Amino acid sequence: MSTAGGVQKHKYQLNVLVKEVCAGCRWCNFPYKAKSTIRDEKGSFPLVTYRNEDDVWEMIKKLYNEASKLSNDMSDDPIVDVLYQLPYFCCPNVILDQEIQDDISMYVYCEDTKTQPFPGTYGDVPAKWLHIHFFLKNAISARQAEYRKKYERKLKQKSKRMQ
Repeated sequence: MSTAGGVQKHKYQLNVLVKEVCAGCRWCNFPYKAKSTIRDEKGSFPLVTYRNEDDVWEMIKKLYNEASKLSNDMSDDPIVDVLYQLPYFCCPNVILDQEIQDDISMYVYCEDTKTQPFPGTYGDVPAKWLHIHFFLKNAISARQAEYRKKYERKLKQKSKRMQ
C-alpha cells in the first residue's frame, strides 16, 4: 500500500477533498502546459509540461512535500494546501477515481451504520482495508477541520464589520 512514496495516500485524501467533477476545462486533455506553483532555483515559476496523469501526481507529491516544509496557518494539513493549488494545473477528473469513491462509500456506510466492512475480527480484515480506513479517517478529519476554519474566519470577518 506504500505505492510510489505515499501517492496512494494522497489519492485517497484528495478523493475525499475534491468537491466536483469537471465538465470541461483546459487541463482535461494531455499533453498540456501550466505554470508551476513552485518556484525554481531562480525564483520564477517555470512552465511545466504534463504528458499524463503520472506527471500530475508527481507535481502533487512535490507540492505536498513543499507544503509539509512550510508552516501555514490557513490549514493544518499539507494535503489541504495541495487541494487549493489543483485548479492551477490539474483537472479534478484526474484526481477522482471510481474505485476510491467506492471505498469512501463503504467507509461512510460502515461508520454510519456501525457495521464492519468485513466479517470476523480485526485480524481477519485485509491489511489494505486497514490502510484505506486510516487514509479516509484522516482525510475526512482534515476536511471537517477545513470547514470549521472557514466558518471561524467568516465569523471573525463578520464581527469585525459589525464593530
